[in-house]
Amino acid sequence: MATVEVKLEANGRVLLPADVRRKLGIQPGDTLLLDVNDGGILLWTREMAARGLKDLVSRSVPAETSLVDELSRMRRADEAALDSGTTTVQRRRKRG
Repeated sequence: MATVEVKLEANGRVLLPADVRRKLGIQPGDTLLLDVNDGGILLWTREMAARGLKDLVSRSVPAETSLVDELSRMRRADEAALDSGTTTVQRRRKRG
């Protein structure tokens, strides 16, 4: 979708044009997330944000890697380390 020009109203409200709302499936009463950064603002639905995070993880984690298995392995290592008094994070810091 192309850039759309909107105006900021005196009370701080911005009206999203109907065609934009239809295209994105946004309904009155929906909760949106406003992401503010140095470059401007982004407006997301929770579903858009979740989809973006899922895409980011899928690009960053090899397909054969199970994050659940990794977390379980780390927790087991931490439990074992309790006896020695060091955690996984502390051991990683020692390694560099």
